[in-house]
Amino acid sequence: MSFSIRFEHLFQINFDIFLNDLEAIQLFKTCKITYYHNYPCYKCKTVYSVDVFLALMHNGNPKLGNNSFLPRVIQLFGVQIGNSDSGAGALAKALAVNRDVSTLYLQSNQIEASDAFLLAKALEANKSITKINLESNYIGDSGASSIAKALEVNKSVTRINLYDNKIGYEGASSLAKALEVNKSVTTINLGGNQIGDLGASSLANALEVNKSVTEINLRFNQIGTSGASLLSKALEVNKSITEFKLGYNSIEDSGASSLFKALEVNKTVTKIDLNSNQIGDLGASSLSKALEVNKSLTSIDLYNNKIGDEGASSLAKALEVNNTVTMIDLYDNKIGYEGASSLAKALEVNKSVTTINLGGNQVGYSGASSLAKALEVNKSVTTIVLYVNQIGASGAASLAKALEVNKSVTRINLGYNKIGDLGASSLAKALEVNKSITTIDLEYNKIGDLGASSLAKALEVNKSVTTIDLGHNQIGASGASSLAKALEEVNKSITTIRLRGNQIGDLGASSLANALEVNKSVTTIDLGGNQIGDSGASSLAKALEVNNVVTKIDLCDNQIGDSFVTSERFKIF
Repeated sequence: MSFSIRFEHLFQINFDIFLNDLEAIQLFKTCKITYYHNYPCYKCKTVYSVDVFLALMHNGNPKLGNNSFLPRVIQLFGVQIGNSDSGAGALAKALAVNRDVSTLYLQSNQIEASDAFLLAKALEANKSITKINLESNYIGDSGASSIAKALEVNKSVTRINLYDNKIGYEGASSLAKALEVNKSVTTINLGGNQIGDLGASSLANALEVNKSVTEINLRFNQIGTSGASLLSKALEVNKSITEFKLGYNSIEDSGASSLFKALEVNKTVTKIDLNSNQIGDLGASSLSKALEVNKSLTSIDLYNNKIGDEGASSLAKALEVNNTVTMIDLYDNKIGYEGASSLAKALEVNKSVTTINLGGNQVGYSGASSLAKALEVNKSVTTIVLYVNQIGASGAASLAKALEVNKSVTRINLGYNKIGDLGASSLAKALEVNKSITTIDLEYNKIGDLGASSLAKALEVNKSVTTIDLGHNQIGASGASSLAKALEEVNKSITTIRLRGNQIGDLGASSLANALEVNKSVTTIDLGGNQIGDSGASSLAKALEVNNVVTKIDLCDNQIGDSFVTSERFKIF
C-alpha cells in the first residue's frame, strides 16, 4: 500500500548534508524523496514504514547535517492508516512525545473508535498540536467520547474537525461536556453527523458557559425546530460565537424564529448559515425584526428555503435601516417580481450590502428592471447574482442600462436567462463604457454569433473585464473568430474565457489559436465540448509552443483522436 506524508519546514534542507546523516540513510531505505514546492515530500512504500517517519517526530529531533528537522504539518489523506498498530497506533505513540507538529490532517483514513482512543490519549499529553482534522472517518460515539475526554485536559488544540464521523447524540453530549471546561478550542466542525435535537440540546448547554468557541458547524445533522430553539437560548447569552452553521437541517419557521429572536440581543454573531432548511415567510419576517436592531450580523445564508414575496418584502424593509449586513443569499427560494421590487427599493438606500444572490427565483423581466433601477443609484453592491430568473432580453437590456452608470458592481451572473443575441448586445454596449465589471457570467443564454460579435467589439475597448463565461450557448466559428480578433489585436485584460459547450469547431479553434500566439493576458481558456478535432487541436498546440502565459486549457469532450493525443506536439498541454 502506498501513501505519502508531507512535512512543512521553516527552511529548505541542504540535501547534500542530509544524505550523509545516518538517520537519513535509514529513512531512505523505505522512502523515496520528491519535491512539493520547496518542501520535501516522503512517499512510503508500506503502512509499516510510517514508523521510520515517526522516529523523526520524537523529542530531540535528530540533526540532519547542520539543520534541525522541524516538522510542523503532517498530511495523511485517504491512506487507510486506521485500525492499525503500525499506522494510527504508531502515529499516536509519536504524538504523545512530539513537541513540533502543530497541524494534523487525517481525513478519510478508516479511523475507528479504537484508533480515536489512541489518538485521544496522545492529545492528553501533547502540547503542540493546534489543529486536527479527522473528517470522513468512523470514530462514532465511542471515538468522539475519547476525543472529548482529551479535550477536557488539552490546552493547545484550537481547531477540531469531526465532520462525517457517524457521531450521534451520545458523542455530541460527551463533546459538549468537554466544551464546558475547555478554554482553547475556537472552531469545532460536527457537520455531517447524526446528533439530532438531543445532541443540539447538549451543545446548547455547553455554549451557554463556553467562552472560547467562535465557529461551530452543525450542518447535515437532522436538527429540527426543537434543537434550533434550544440553540437559540445559548445564543442569547453566549458572547464568543461569531459564525454559526446550521445549513441542511430540518429547521422550520418556528425554530428559525427562535434563532432570529436570539439575534435581537446577541452582539457577536457575524455569520449565520441556514442554507437548505424549511424557512418560509414567517421565518423571514422574524429575521427582519432582528435585523432592525442587530448590529453585528454581516452575512446571512438562506439559500434553498421557502421564502416568497412576502418574506422578501419583510427583509427588504429591514435592509432599508440595517447598515451592517454585507452579504445576503436568497438563491433558490420562491421570490417573484414583487419581492425583487421590494429588495430593489431597499438597495436604493442601503449602503452596506455588497453581495446579493437572487439566483434560482422567478424575478422575471419586471424584477430585473426594478433591480436595474436600484443599481443606477446604489454605490455599495459589488456582486449580484440573477442566475436562472427568466429575465430575458428585456431584463438584460434594463440591467445593461444600469451598468452604463453604475461604478460599484464588479461581478454579475446572468446565466440561464435566455437573453439571446439581443440581450448580449445590450450588455456589450454597456461594457464599452463600464469600468468596474471584472467578471461576467452569461452561460446558458442562447447567445449566438451575433451576440458574441457584439461582446467581442466591447472587449476591444473594455479594460476592466478579466473573466467572461459564455459557456453552453450557440456560438459557432464566426462568433469565436470575432472574440479571437478582440483577444489578438487589442484586449489586454481578459485572463479567463470560457466557451465550453458551443459549436466553434476546428475553424473557431484555429482563430483562437492565432490569437493566443500574440495574446499575453489569457491564462485560462475552456473550449471543452466544441466539436474540435485534430486540426483545431493542432492549431492550438502550435500556438502554445510560443505562448508562455496560458497555464490551463480545457479540451475535454471534443473529437480529438488518439493519434494526436499521443503525438509529441500534444505533450505541451
